[in-house]
Amino acid sequence: MNTFDSYTKKRVSYVLVTKNRADFLNQALERCKKLVKPEDELIVVDGASVDNTKEVVKRHGDMVNIFISEPDDNGIQAINKGFLVSSGKYLKQLADDDIIYPESMEKAITVMEENPDIDLLLCGGVKKLPSGGERVVYLPPGIRYGKSTDDVFKYLGPASGTGHLMRRSSIAKAGFLYAFAVNADAELVLRYIKMNLIVRFARINLYEHPIFEHSFVIRQAREHKADSLRLIKKYCSRSFYISFRLKDLWENHRVFKPLRFFVRPIFRKVKIFFKKLFNIKHPKVEFIWDGGFS
Repeated sequence: MNTFDSYTKKRVSYVLVTKNRADFLNQALERCKKLVKPEDELIVVDGASVDNTKEVVKRHGDMVNIFISEPDDNGIQAINKGFLVSSGKYLKQLADDDIIYPESMEKAITVMEENPDIDLLLCGGVKKLPSGGERVVYLPPGIRYGKSTDDVFKYLGPASGTGHLMRRSSIAKAGFLYAFAVNADAELVLRYIKMNLIVRFARINLYEHPIFEHSFVIRQAREHKADSLRLIKKYCSRSFYISFRLKDLWENHRVFKPLRFFVRPIFRKVKIFFKKLFNIKHPKVEFIWDGGFS
């Protein structure tokens, strides 16, 4: 056992951040009744809301261990505040519109308990898209995620902070989330891997993460992309950075965009032709949530 772990008072510190979303917060706290166990703690960090957020927290006062309500610059800063005052062996960030499955959370905690060398565990889940579709965050067996920083952008989905479960003692080695990074969740994973901390992806269906038109990742898509390029240049291999830049130029540069318009249909027809010629069929992806590592 890590010596630092023996000083923790709680099992999991859940840090729930919110601002001016009292209705969402109320639903989130209702869900927490099944998620947060007596040996855990719930920390609510509010960015000085002007709606009835405080009344909602007071209504659920019996289960909220710590409530902070003061101005902050962004949600990442709010999460860091919660981590600073936490006393749990493990840290789990929560958003007021995410759904975390209690049974899956218990499986994730068990994985951490049985593997004390893991500093950061990433779990799978489902992202609900504004279009009405969904994207499953999943990695099949054999990927060996976490061996290289390239993995974070090669398999970007599993970098979602909604699926993170951190060992609190790892903060002493790698620090907190960078409060002014647009892609802070990905940078945290990159930093852990770069510093040779243990990061693993477990095939656990942990969450449902809705993405709305007003969500940060949609509203600041351009900034998100630019920050991803910064991170790839800073943390990933030179070859991966070059290949990413070339792909980005091909897909987005004004010179190549018209060319792609004519070339892509030809490639698509050639691909279909060879599939039919050799009777190639792609099997439907099967998501196996068996709790194993990928």
